[in-house]
Amino acid sequence: TKGLSFYWAEKERMLIVDSAGVQATVSHRHGESGVQPIVDAQTTESILFEMISRLAHYMIFVVNDLTWYEQKYVVMLQQKYMQNRESKELIV
Repeated sequence: TKGLSFYWAEKERMLIVDSAGVQATVSHRHGESGVQPIVDAQTTESILFEMISRLAHYMIFVVNDLTWYEQKYVVMLQQKYMQNRESKELIV
C-alpha cells in the first residue's frame, strides 16, 4: 500500500484503513540526496502510526517476521494504552 487505503464495510459499520507499514522503501528522486528523504519517511511513518493508533479500536500488524523494530512499536502501543487507560485490541 502506498499512502493510505480505506474500505468501508457497510454491514459491519467498520472503516478499514491500510497503511504502508513500518520501514517502507525510500525513493531517492532527482535532486534529492542525503538523509532528507529518510527523515521525511520516518516523520510520515510516525504521524500515520500516531493517527491510526488514536483512531482505531483494533490494530492488525501484518508482518513477515516480527522484527525488533516492529516489536518496539508493539511495546510503544501497549505503554501508551496503559498510560491512557485505554482498552484496545492489537493483533499481530
